[in-house]
Amino acid sequence: CTRVLSLVMCCTRVLSLVMCCTRVLSLVMCCTRVLSLVMYCTCVLSLVMRCTRVLSLVMCCTRVLSLVMCCTRVLSLVMCCTCVLSYHVLSTCVFMSYVIHAYCVVHPWSTHVLENMKS
Repeated sequence: CTRVLSLVMCCTRVLSLVMCCTRVLSLVMCCTRVLSLVMYCTCVLSLVMRCTRVLSLVMCCTRVLSLVMCCTRVLSLVMCCTCVLSYHVLSTCVFMSYVIHAYCVVHPWSTHVLENMKS
C-alpha cells in the first residue's frame, strides 16, 4: 500500500511538473506573440516614417516647382516688357528718320525758294 501511495505521489509530482512545463511553454508562446506584435508595430512605424519622408520630399519638390513656375512668369514678364520697350524705341527711331529725311528734302527746297524770292 505504501508503494502504491508512493507511486501515486510520484505520478502527482510528474503531473505537476508537466503542468508547470505547460505553463512555462504557454508563457513563452505568449511572449513570442508579444514580441511578434512589437516587431510588426516597429515595421509599421518604420513604414510610416518612410512615407512621411517621401511626403516631405514631395512637398519640397512642389515648392521648388512652384518657385520655378514663378520665376518663369517673371522672366516672361521681363521679356514682354523688353519687347514693348524695343518696339517703342524702334518706333521712335523710324519716326526720327522720317523727320530727318523730310528736313533734308524740304530744307534745300525752302532755301532755294527764299533765294528766288529775294531776287
